[in-house]
Amino acid sequence: MPAPIAVVPRSSNSAHSPHVAAIRGLAILGVVQCHYLGLRGVYELFSIPAPIVETLIACGAGVDLFFVLSAFLLTRSLLLCEPGRSSALAFYRRRAFRILPAYWLLLASGFALAPLLPAGRWSNWLLDGAYSPLHYLAFLQNWQIGADGAWRGYFFAHSWSLAVEEQFYLVIPLVVIGMTRRRLALLAGLAIVTGPAIRLLIGAHMPAQAAYCWPIARMDAFGWGVLAAILANARPDILARLPARVLAAGSMALFAALAAFAHASTRTSVEAFSLYLAPVDALAAVLVLAAAAMPSGSRLEQTAPHRWLVWAGERCYSIYLFHNAFFGLAMVAAENVAPTGGALTQLVATPVAFVCLLAFADLCYRFVEQPFIAFGRRERVTSERWAPAG
Repeated sequence: MPAPIAVVPRSSNSAHSPHVAAIRGLAILGVVQCHYLGLRGVYELFSIPAPIVETLIACGAGVDLFFVLSAFLLTRSLLLCEPGRSSALAFYRRRAFRILPAYWLLLASGFALAPLLPAGRWSNWLLDGAYSPLHYLAFLQNWQIGADGAWRGYFFAHSWSLAVEEQFYLVIPLVVIGMTRRRLALLAGLAIVTGPAIRLLIGAHMPAQAAYCWPIARMDAFGWGVLAAILANARPDILARLPARVLAAGSMALFAALAAFAHASTRTSVEAFSLYLAPVDALAAVLVLAAAAMPSGSRLEQTAPHRWLVWAGERCYSIYLFHNAFFGLAMVAAENVAPTGGALTQLVATPVAFVCLLAFADLCYRFVEQPFIAFGRRERVTSERWAPAG
């Protein structure tokens, strides 16, 4: 197998680049506003023009950006590792310490709250129809959602995308470590080409949710991330020559415009949805490459919007996990205050939920995520130090 090629991109480490963190923040805030405002009909209350509303709702395509970005960062990291079984085991160990503690906190809090919530439509929205704890512990909820053709138990429902990532993460390290770069690129290209066809096939025989949240239907997003990582790793000269800011701005604008158009025109068509995701994922890969190519220490990093996006990007996992929980709980509390509910109650409760979410996400990031991430890294160093020679 060819030796990994050392990379010295303009941002010294893509995983810790402030621009990549800003992309994470942009993606998660787009998803949250979609769930809090777009899908709840808040924008219509202010008579915002339909094309703008469609664009804002389409920011839920930040999920696709996360898929591409996750595959890019994972593959790029693995390409720089010494090939072998130990590198795959080290990845799985780090991933477990990174993902499971906060995720288990979500599951424990949701199932503990279930018998305590007062009866009402928002309590039902939060937890009615939730699957058994085993489904979530085994990351099987996305398969069940696709088979049922329904979204249930919104306290946990959004975790389908985490399940998709974890299912891909079982396979990607073994594939990356066990293949030459050429074969890996060919496999990623095959995933990109066949992804839309698989969505079409699933959509023709299964509920639309299956074409949206089964991993075999989303493999082109991960294929784009893998292919972008191979390019960045094998040709850092190309990465260094990219007009990063122009490319980032252009791809972001096209990503939003295409997602908005597609959302408006494909709400009832699984076939159209299956096809429009292909260029959306391609644009997401361009945006990720542009973010990875941006130099650190630029004046852009000193602007308030960039710092805010970096802050949100660093805490994006906790924001993602708990955003539906805080929204639903705020609505439960608001309906207890104003039993009739309605638009005014929702307008008041939504920003309260958002502020509480950000405060909690910061605490979860500091006292749950970071300590366990650091522990996972120490465990890796200790196991390497005491590993037998040869």
